[in-house]
Amino acid sequence: MRRRHALSIRAALGRANAELRDPRTRLMAWRSANASAIPDVRAALDWAHGPGADRLLGAELLVESGRLQLEIGLIDELLPRTLDALPALQAHGELESELGLRLLTLVCMMGGHALLDRAVPAELPSQLDALARRIGSPEQQRLALFALCVNAFGRGDYPTVVARADRFATLPVDPLDPTHAAATLTGLRFDALGRHYLGEHEAAWAGSVRVLEHAGPWRAGTYMQMPLPVSMGVLQARIRWLQGFADEALDRALELLRFCEGAHPFALSHALSLAIIPILLWRGDDERALGFVTRLIDHELMHFQSFWIAWPHLYCKALALRGLDVAALRARLGDTERINEMQSDMLGTLAPRFVRPGDLQRVEAGIVGWCAPEVLRVEGERLGSEALLLRALTLARRQGARAWELRTATSLAALWRSVGRHDAAQALLGEVLAAITEGRGCVDVRRAMALQAAGDAVS
Repeated sequence: MRRRHALSIRAALGRANAELRDPRTRLMAWRSANASAIPDVRAALDWAHGPGADRLLGAELLVESGRLQLEIGLIDELLPRTLDALPALQAHGELESELGLRLLTLVCMMGGHALLDRAVPAELPSQLDALARRIGSPEQQRLALFALCVNAFGRGDYPTVVARADRFATLPVDPLDPTHAAATLTGLRFDALGRHYLGEHEAAWAGSVRVLEHAGPWRAGTYMQMPLPVSMGVLQARIRWLQGFADEALDRALELLRFCEGAHPFALSHALSLAIIPILLWRGDDERALGFVTRLIDHELMHFQSFWIAWPHLYCKALALRGLDVAALRARLGDTERINEMQSDMLGTLAPRFVRPGDLQRVEAGIVGWCAPEVLRVEGERLGSEALLLRALTLARRQGARAWELRTATSLAALWRSVGRHDAAQALLGEVLAAITEGRGCVDVRRAMALQAAGDAVS
């Protein structure tokens, strides 16, 4: 009887997935209509992975239920099951079959967005890439490449994101995407994201504009991704802050909230964690940031997905350092302190004490660029190194990152003043502050102006 139940669930999931091929299907409605099947899916999976059960049927259930579980946000629950299924497929000689390809795609899709005790083996993305090229249909190759981009992005490996994004243009023709429009749009999206995190902000902005111009009405499609107005809107808000437009950046970030209503459960996580809260903290609007951190925690505790629950953890660290009482929030979150490279990059921009040796290594290796001027500035301050500060200043200017340029100029001016170079310090501060046309109340602007005023008083 339990086998018949599992077979019926597999068939129902297959029919549900087929609906996503219809361009009239809307994800919100599809998600709502199928979410009630999750208890039956769990029961079928528990049986299929139990003693003496059918492990191949269990793997089929995993890949058929994968889209639904991803849309609902059950990554932490699904990932261990898929990892357990891989040895079973290997034992049956099925790992390099179509079923194995679909299961590897699912694992890599989730691997970049989970911070569990059990990690995804490092060799699996390469294994998926090779298998998809060898046996994958055009549709399967697209899904595999999408999973590889998601995996690299979540792990903070931005050169790999850009390299894989370029490959969407070279994929074979897919009957489900005869004009190559969906593949092109997906490639543009990941290229824009990767280039922003590498510090190529002008190219990223141009790419994000192209994505939003061609996105059209949001529908189910065959790609699993965050709504484009959210992912590209986060990117644009961050770029505007880095370019020195602190007020516009905040306005753009807050506007994202309207696109999160009824969207993927992690759309709100994305907007709050990657745009709204960091921009408020960079501005020095700590009390307002605290309110949004509380909202983020409320949201994450409904889903408790390890990747997203780590973001309020690190923001509580920053707020505590700034003197705010976050003890109650930390108690709600629990004891876990696990973060990945992407989150460490962010944490280092919130206070110098959070910059770790690994962050500098990533900068020097060219793996990350958006925070590179700030990481170099912090290291320059620690060492009292004019050369490092000048390098940070040059890099910030090359990126068009006036926010980092302002911080670096302030550090460099303070160093120059300490060795009697008062005129050079005042000239640098005056030049940089003159380029800041908004956000005059932000903490970095106030700090630079105070140092400039102190220099004027000495003069």
